Amino acid sequence: MQGYGNIFYDAILLGNLWKHRATGGELEQKREINLIEKIKTDRDIHKDDIIPFTYNEINNVYKLATGFTNEWNKVFNFLGKLNYAYDDKDSKLKALAKLYYLSKKVGYRNLNVMLSSSMVYCNIFSNELDVEKLKITTFNYSLPNLVINLLEGLTPNEVYGLFPIDKEYDGYKLETKDYYSCIKAAKEIGLNKHMDHEETKDFVMECDTHIFIFNTGVAIMSLVSDFNGWDIYDIIKMFKDENPKLHIVK
Repeated sequence: MQGYGNIFYDAILLGNLWKHRATGGELEQKREINLIEKIKTDRDIHKDDIIPFTYNEINNVYKLATGFTNEWNKVFNFLGKLNYAYDDKDSKLKALAKLYYLSKKVGYRNLNVMLSSSMVYCNIFSNELDVEKLKITTFNYSLPNLVINLLEGLTPNEVYGLFPIDKEYDGYKLETKDYYSCIKAAKEIGLNKHMDHEETKDFVMECDTHIFIFNTGVAIMSLVSDFNGWDIYDIIKMFKDENPKLHIVK
């Protein structure tokens, strides 16, 4: 597992932080302070980098470790009610709308880390300390996986009611997705067909340009990359092997 910027590293780091924070007491408070200080020190080491990529990655974690209090509470509240989100179509759509709202508040990537680290914290708090189990927990409760699972059983038209396609019609000029290509791909699934798990993946990758769904597609590839230590070429090959008809847009 790599360092900052890898969702599995960030989630386990912040999960440990929440364990110290929730346990309370003088010793755990000291551990929390020391962990935050370590993140701050790591950030300061990279503050003068010519390319601030690493600095930005650490700074995002530092901000999540020290702020977003209201948003963290909303994430914990959402996860506490997650089982009920799968009860019926309306519950799924409401859960997706809530995730979209939270992503607008903190950013898609930050929400991805917050959701995963919240569940890692629950496992650590229950003394489930196996690293591989924590990685699987991070994977399963990542934002893109939650979105995919909530989309399952919905129809493309139902999803478009919540996440309409961007009204762009000249994708052919740049060989990118637009309204026409999304509708064409959605019709191949069936606009009123209840999607199975694999069809939801096709939908996310091929049938929508809404920023939230677009970010889900990007995050899926990033998630697989972080889990396996792959580069972008490995990711594209994996998706094409799984789905030969998949078109990776430029």
